Amino acid sequence: MTHFIQWPDEQKKISNSKYFTICHDASPTKFASLNEWATKGKIKDKQVTLLHVHPNNNELKQCNILYITNSKFLKQYTTSAQQYQLLTFSDKPGYAKHGAMINFFSHEEKLRFEINLDYTSKNGFVIHPRLLNLAKIIDSPEGVE
Repeated sequence: MTHFIQWPDEQKKISNSKYFTICHDASPTKFASLNEWATKGKIKDKQVTLLHVHPNNNELKQCNILYITNSKFLKQYTTSAQQYQLLTFSDKPGYAKHGAMINFFSHEEKLRFEINLDYTSKNGFVIHPRLLNLAKIIDSPEGVE
Protein backbone atom coordinates (compact mmCIF):
# COMPACT_ATOMS: atom_id res chain seq x y z
CA MET A 1 0.00 0.00 0.00
CA THR A 2 2.74 2.43 0.88
CA HIS A 3 3.89 2.53 -2.75
CA PHE A 4 0.58 4.19 -3.58
CA ILE A 5 0.67 6.80 -0.82
CA GLN A 6 2.58 10.05 -0.81
CA TRP A 7 3.45 11.45 2.62
CA PRO A 8 3.32 15.18 3.33
CA ASP A 9 6.78 16.70 3.06
CA GLU A 10 7.99 13.22 2.15
CA GLN A 11 11.48 14.41 1.38
CA LYS A 12 11.95 15.67 4.96
CA LYS A 13 10.10 13.09 7.06
CA ILE A 14 11.19 9.94 5.27
CA SER A 15 14.40 10.89 3.45
CA ASN A 16 16.12 12.18 6.59
CA SER A 17 15.65 8.90 8.43
CA LYS A 18 17.53 5.63 8.21
CA TYR A 19 14.34 3.68 8.95
CA PHE A 20 10.69 3.59 7.98
CA THR A 21 9.00 3.15 11.36
CA ILE A 22 5.69 1.40 11.90
CA CYS A 23 4.38 2.08 15.38
CA HIS A 24 1.60 0.20 17.13
CA ASP A 25 -0.10 -0.03 20.50
CA ALA A 26 -0.95 -3.74 20.35
CA SER A 27 0.46 -6.73 22.14
CA PRO A 28 3.68 -8.03 20.55
CA THR A 29 1.98 -11.26 19.45
CA LYS A 30 -0.55 -9.39 17.29
CA PHE A 31 2.18 -8.23 14.93
CA ALA A 32 4.50 -11.25 15.07
CA SER A 33 4.34 -11.87 11.31
CA LEU A 34 4.84 -8.16 10.56
CA ASN A 35 7.82 -8.15 12.89
CA GLU A 36 9.29 -11.12 11.03
CA TRP A 37 8.73 -9.41 7.65
CA ALA A 38 10.25 -6.14 8.92
CA THR A 39 13.63 -7.81 9.37
CA LYS A 40 13.98 -8.10 5.58
CA GLY A 41 11.28 -5.84 4.13
CA LYS A 42 11.62 -2.28 2.91
CA ILE A 43 9.23 0.65 2.56
CA LYS A 44 10.18 3.75 0.57
CA ASP A 45 13.65 2.19 0.15
CA LYS A 46 14.16 2.22 3.93
CA GLN A 47 14.67 -0.64 6.36
CA VAL A 48 11.47 -1.20 8.35
CA THR A 49 11.42 -1.08 12.11
CA LEU A 50 8.51 -1.72 14.48
CA LEU A 51 8.00 0.26 17.65
CA HIS A 52 5.47 -0.33 20.43
CA VAL A 53 4.14 3.04 21.63
CA HIS A 54 1.80 4.59 24.19
CA PRO A 55 -0.40 7.64 23.53
CA ASN A 56 1.62 10.05 25.67
CA ASN A 57 4.94 8.79 24.42
CA ASN A 58 7.44 11.06 22.68
CA GLU A 59 8.37 8.12 20.45
CA LEU A 60 5.33 8.88 18.27
CA LYS A 61 7.28 11.58 16.45
CA GLN A 62 9.61 8.86 15.12
CA CYS A 63 6.74 7.01 13.43
CA ASN A 64 5.71 7.04 9.79
CA ILE A 65 2.71 4.76 10.31
CA LEU A 66 0.66 4.36 13.47
CA TYR A 67 -1.46 1.23 13.78
CA ILE A 68 -4.18 1.92 16.36
CA THR A 69 -5.86 -0.92 18.26
CA ASN A 70 -6.93 0.71 21.54
CA SER A 71 -10.20 2.65 21.43
CA LYS A 72 -9.50 4.20 24.83
CA PHE A 73 -6.74 6.32 23.29
CA LEU A 74 -8.11 6.79 19.76
CA LYS A 75 -8.51 10.57 20.08
CA GLN A 76 -5.04 11.02 21.59
CA TYR A 77 -3.47 8.92 18.85
CA THR A 78 -5.25 10.72 16.03
CA THR A 79 -4.27 14.10 17.49
CA SER A 80 -0.62 12.99 17.65
CA ALA A 81 -0.88 11.55 14.14
CA GLN A 82 -1.97 14.91 12.81
CA GLN A 83 0.80 16.71 14.69
CA TYR A 84 3.55 14.35 13.47
CA GLN A 85 2.09 13.60 10.00
CA LEU A 86 1.56 9.90 10.66
CA LEU A 87 -0.52 7.66 8.45
CA THR A 88 -2.99 5.88 10.72
CA PHE A 89 -4.21 2.31 10.25
CA SER A 90 -6.58 0.13 12.21
CA ASP A 91 -8.68 -2.99 11.96
CA LYS A 92 -11.47 -2.01 14.33
CA PRO A 93 -15.06 -1.41 13.17
CA GLY A 94 -15.87 2.28 12.88
CA TYR A 95 -12.32 3.58 13.30
CA ALA A 96 -12.23 5.02 9.77
CA LYS A 97 -15.04 7.35 10.74
CA HIS A 98 -13.22 8.45 13.88
CA GLY A 99 -9.62 9.09 12.95
CA ALA A 100 -8.00 6.09 11.30
CA MET A 101 -7.13 6.95 7.72
CA ILE A 102 -7.08 3.33 6.55
CA ASN A 103 -9.08 0.61 8.24
CA PHE A 104 -9.00 -3.11 7.45
CA PHE A 105 -12.14 -5.24 7.64
CA SER A 106 -13.38 -8.65 6.59
CA HIS A 107 -16.05 -9.02 3.93
CA GLU A 108 -17.15 -12.35 2.50
CA GLU A 109 -14.10 -14.00 4.06
CA LYS A 110 -11.70 -11.60 2.32
CA LEU A 111 -9.56 -8.84 3.79
CA ARG A 112 -10.70 -5.43 2.53
CA PHE A 113 -9.89 -1.87 3.48
CA GLU A 114 -11.61 1.47 3.72
CA ILE A 115 -10.02 4.89 3.39
CA ASN A 116 -11.24 8.09 4.98
CA LEU A 117 -10.36 10.68 2.33
CA ASP A 118 -11.28 13.58 4.62
CA TYR A 119 -8.61 12.54 7.13
CA THR A 120 -5.95 11.63 4.59
CA SER A 121 -6.25 14.86 2.61
CA LYS A 122 -6.63 17.01 5.75
CA ASN A 123 -3.33 15.58 6.95
CA GLY A 124 -1.55 16.10 3.63
CA PHE A 125 -1.44 12.51 2.34
CA VAL A 126 -2.07 11.84 -1.33
CA ILE A 127 -3.57 8.46 -2.19
CA HIS A 128 -2.99 7.14 -5.71
CA PRO A 129 -6.23 6.50 -7.67
CA ARG A 130 -5.28 2.83 -8.17
CA LEU A 131 -5.42 2.30 -4.41
CA LEU A 132 -8.62 4.33 -4.09
CA ASN A 133 -10.28 2.11 -6.71
CA LEU A 134 -9.76 -0.90 -4.45
CA ALA A 135 -10.97 0.81 -1.28
CA LYS A 136 -14.30 1.52 0.27
CA ILE A 137 -14.37 5.32 0.69
CA ILE A 138 -15.56 6.52 4.10
CA ASP A 139 -16.87 9.99 4.93
CA SER A 140 -16.14 11.70 8.23
CA PRO A 141 -19.06 12.28 10.57
CA GLU A 142 -20.74 15.69 10.37
CA GLY A 143 -18.92 18.41 12.25
CA VAL A 144 -15.48 16.80 12.12
CA GLU A 145 -12.78 19.24 11.11
